Order: sequence, then structure tokens, then C-alpha cells
Amino acid sequence: MMTDCELVRAQVRAIAISIGLNIVFVNNLLANESNPREFSLKITVFLENENGANGTTDCSPLPNVFIYAPNTRQAARKNRLSEFHRVGFSDWLAERAEATVETRKTHRFQIQDGRVSPSRVAGRTTDIWIIPKTGDESLWIQGISNPPWTAPSNTEVRRVLARPEPTTIKVMPTTGNAQPAYILVLDHPVAQVTNRDGAVVFDALPVGVDIPLMVSAPQMSGFSMHSKADGVEVQGSRMVVYSADVGRKEIDLFITNLNG
Repeated sequence: MMTDCELVRAQVRAIAISIGLNIVFVNNLLANESNPREFSLKITVFLENENGANGTTDCSPLPNVFIYAPNTRQAARKNRLSEFHRVGFSDWLAERAEATVETRKTHRFQIQDGRVSPSRVAGRTTDIWIIPKTGDESLWIQGISNPPWTAPSNTEVRRVLARPEPTTIKVMPTTGNAQPAYILVLDHPVAQVTNRDGAVVFDALPVGVDIPLMVSAPQMSGFSMHSKADGVEVQGSRMVVYSADVGRKEIDLFITNLNG
């Protein structure tokens, strides 16, 4: 008999197939025929909740979670999470960053229905970030590597956040109680946010190397995570993924909120 978590996982997979998510993987497989050293990675994140009443564990797909590779300088450091130290990802990441450096997106924020929108954005140091002042409420970006900045008057302020941030940062109102948004600023394109099914898909990752990934769940002040998938090592908010094969690899990642 399936446990509650296993049942939820089976249902999520069935829904994904029914909406045609498998088409993405078919396309990836065809693409990989021309480059046999790449694979596609699907990660589905589940929130685990222990049910003390009957001793069972409930789980549900967790949206709005950032999953990303560290910045190129961090990726070049020795990876101590994997005991095998299969190197090569940092060079691949630097090449991917250089090949897509001309790609520039624009991200515009506003206060809407009591929250800053869009609520989650994974962007790059080449992108343009826009914060306008809306009525009596204005926004500001709480940078770590980049200095914080705001729109001080009824004008629209545009900036490029030239330095990659080590983790997610807030876009929040200077006054009022609007729910903040969270953004991630990297110097490469390997970053995504889980959808309503808790899933992300990374295309064309390199085979045969350790791939370091970071996980950020801004909706939680603290969390732990684990996975039983082969070729995955997890520690804190970090993980390392490895695939020796082309095609696709699927990982279920389970997160527990440490602060209820």
C-alpha cells in the first residue's frame, strides 16, 4: 500500500504527463542525440509535514522554491559535498555564462493586491530591474553584494545589479505591509523557480561531472531537505547531482520546515 507521500508523488507525475510535460523530455532526448554529453534534469520539491495524531507523514508539491547553481566564482571552488570530486562543471558553467552574456531581460515590480509582484524572479547581472513608486507606497531592493536602492519619488527607477548575490534578496515596500518579493541575481542562466507542481526542468546539463546546486525557500526561515535518488548528495541547503547517462534524470527532493 502506498504511503501518503508516495501517493502524492504518483499523482503529480500523472498530472505532469497529462499536461504534456513529457514532450519537453522527448525534445531533450532528440537534442542530446547531437550532443551525447548532456542530460536533462527534473527536480520535484515536496513539503513534508509530520502528522503527530497518527504518526504518518503528509507531503505536497512545494512551489516558489529557487534551485540554482552557485555563481561562477563559487562553482570554481573545490566541492567538498561529493566524495568523488568529479570536476568540470565550473568550466562548463563559465562557458555557458559567456555564451549567453548578451541575453538581457527586464523585470518590473509593482504592489498589487497587498503583495509585491512578481513574487519570485531568478535573474542575471545583465538584466534590468525596475521599481516604480505607486501612490504613497514605494519599493526598495535590499541588496547584499549590491547596494540597496529605492524609488524616492513618483518616478520609475531602472538599474542593473552588476554583482551576483550569494542568495535571494527582498524587493519590499518602504511603507505599508505588502508581502515582499524575492529575487536571485546570478552571473549565469542556470536557475529556476519551482512551479505549482513543485517542479523545475534543467536542459542540457553536462554528463559525468558533479553539479552543485543551491536551494532557497524564502517562505521558510529554516528548513532541512533530503532525497533518496541515486547520484544525489544533500547537505543543508546544498546538493550535488551526478549523471553518467544522457537522456533525463528525475529527482524527488523533500523539504521540512524547521519552524512550523
